[in-house]
Amino acid sequence: MKGYRVDRFLGMILAGTALIPVLLATPAHAFGYTDPGTGTFAYQAIYAAFIGGTFYLRKVLKRFFGKPPGK
Repeated sequence: MKGYRVDRFLGMILAGTALIPVLLATPAHAFGYTDPGTGTFAYQAIYAAFIGGTFYLRKVLKRFFGKPPGK
């Protein structure tokens, strides 16, 4: 019984692996629109995340490597 489950599982993995390229190769219509400000908004979000992460990392590093409180 155990061998049957393994064979069935491997068959499903093989079928899924063979199906992915077929799905990626079939064309599909994409009805979408992005206005010109979307790229600027994405750039601003990435920039803000980087700057915020830098300040947070600096705060955490100060907590570990800074002077102990009260000294």
